[in-house]
Amino acid sequence: MIRSDDGTDWGSITMENTYGYKPLSWELIELLRNGEPDFEKAEQLISQGADVNDQGDDKEENALSSLIQDYYQSRWGNPEQKVCSDCEEDGCESCEHNLNPNMGESLLKIIKFFIDHGFDVNRQEGNYGRQCLNALVFTYDKCIIEATKLIFSAYGKNPIKWIKDEDSPVMWFSHEGDSLDMVHADHYLGNIYEATCSIFDAVEDGHPFMDIDSFEAAVGKKIIKVMAETETKDIFFPIKEHDNCFSCWLYFMYEGGYLLYTSYSNCWVNTYLSEEKLVDVSECFLPIINHIIEDITFGSTPETTFHFDNNVKLNIALHRGNIKHNYRYFYFE
Repeated sequence: MIRSDDGTDWGSITMENTYGYKPLSWELIELLRNGEPDFEKAEQLISQGADVNDQGDDKEENALSSLIQDYYQSRWGNPEQKVCSDCEEDGCESCEHNLNPNMGESLLKIIKFFIDHGFDVNRQEGNYGRQCLNALVFTYDKCIIEATKLIFSAYGKNPIKWIKDEDSPVMWFSHEGDSLDMVHADHYLGNIYEATCSIFDAVEDGHPFMDIDSFEAAVGKKIIKVMAETETKDIFFPIKEHDNCFSCWLYFMYEGGYLLYTSYSNCWVNTYLSEEKLVDVSECFLPIINHIIEDITFGSTPETTFHFDNNVKLNIALHRGNIKHNYRYFYFE
């Protein structure tokens, strides 16, 4: 019999209150989504018969996706409690009542634990993995990038039949990223979500995805040149008063990789360069060439500011209608 520190008898749980999961499997879910994960007890439950691939009454979820879906509540150790009475403003993000202060890291460890113990993303024609990715959408943590890579890696060489479906999880990641950017002005998380979407794009195109990461990975990197895609006819507008305006994606190259800045005001890092035709536009960015990015911050327009070690700031902002054109463009200074 397993009892928690508060005396809960995990063995007393019945099928009636486990939503169709086997009692031991439900105990495993409850154990890992309440506070910091206790992997020693989790190992015990698995040895006694808890099934990491179990599925309850709701066939749109599985043991791991169910855990991920509610994991943001793990900091309180009580799924019914949203915030404590002392910390209503920040939801116990940084106080003594937070039972899982490293929530993102803990979730990554749990996903890896499940995979290491036989969780099969390929079950039900790959829908087990899909269900986990759907659940990640509402995590709102930087960990979604690494979690997405973990899940896609677990597919191995098996074909992912749903990757091109219209209702693929990438649609929900994209929708949530746009909402964070445009509605909530949370450009930090908006960029995290867009980086995650780029992982889906890479998987669909058959490109490497493990080196895709948050824009933050570019901090500390020395920019050696800037490249621009030639997808559109004009890279820069030839109008004198708008010679600092571009309409294409920019690649801020550093040794071993690049920071990509898109025409949708999003940025992330990668190492793989596709077959896009690029042109060197470094002469337009001479003040930052051979200088190190020290920080990346966001304004509300949206505006992105790259801070360099020579005290130069590169500001890139979405257009405000100064040029009539049929595609998006940006100004930099």
